[in-house]
Amino acid sequence: YAIFCAPFTLLLMLHMVPGLSMNWLQNPWIQLSLCAPVYAAGMHYFGRSGLNSLRHGLPNMNVLVSLGATAAFGYSLAGSLLGMGPHYLFYETAAAIITLVFFGNYMEDASIESTQRALHQLARSQKVMAHMIAYDDEHHEHIFPVDNSSLRSGDLLLIRSGEQVPADCKILWGEATVNESIITGESLPVTRKSKDRLIGGSLITDGTVKAYVTAAASDSVLANIVNLVKRAQGEKPPVQLLADKISAVFVPVVLGIALVTFAGNYFVLHQVREALMRSIAVLVIACPCAMGLATPAAIAVGLGRAARSGVLFRHARSL
Repeated sequence: YAIFCAPFTLLLMLHMVPGLSMNWLQNPWIQLSLCAPVYAAGMHYFGRSGLNSLRHGLPNMNVLVSLGATAAFGYSLAGSLLGMGPHYLFYETAAAIITLVFFGNYMEDASIESTQRALHQLARSQKVMAHMIAYDDEHHEHIFPVDNSSLRSGDLLLIRSGEQVPADCKILWGEATVNESIITGESLPVTRKSKDRLIGGSLITDGTVKAYVTAAASDSVLANIVNLVKRAQGEKPPVQLLADKISAVFVPVVLGIALVTFAGNYFVLHQVREALMRSIAVLVIACPCAMGLATPAAIAVGLGRAARSGVLFRHARSL
């Protein structure tokens, strides 16, 4: 949405740049044709979201964005239809409101997505090749490579020095030095021998073992940790629940202030233009509420940055 809206909005803003001869942009119908696609995109996203929130009785920030943009667009459209001149055209205001909030949402999504990479890297580290042991009818041992995603509980494995443990398993034969820092954070290798358990994702630094799988890759300790952190990013901790409650009250209060601003300016100053622009300013300044928009992003970013530093939270409320 931000990329789609940006060219139209930048063109609309050009006539405000000092020294540029952009007389053709003063034409109200050209401004309308540039603003209409942005307004349509904004209403498709913010308008629908705002209406849905109103139906559920919990108005969100998108109500303010929609009202601010609609007020500016409607006022400008009336000015165009009635031929009231350039002083009644605020198409660039409507387009700028929508484009800037889209851009803000894009930046939040980008920051959250960047923090997910640590989890994706952790998940990718589970996908390795394993050496599976099988026996024929004459009890001859055969070793062949398989993808660890196809391993099942009970499968026999041969794990050599320098290889990653492909799944959670228990040692049947052999002894090895294992680096388990990916799970425990402990950088010093530990010794594992017969009947000891190996954690999928850890690294055999020295030795060779034969082991049987105790849990498939999707049920491994590492997979469960990744799933816990992903679930934590989708949780709402107490601070976000508080933000949601405040937002539910905040939006109606802002709408009330905007109406009082319009009425006060109109009845005291008797100027519709100034009254409308000041009430739009109230809506626009209030709409990107820090608590309503930034709290979920901050939580997701915090969880992702912690994961990148080796700190994993199983509950968002712990963060």
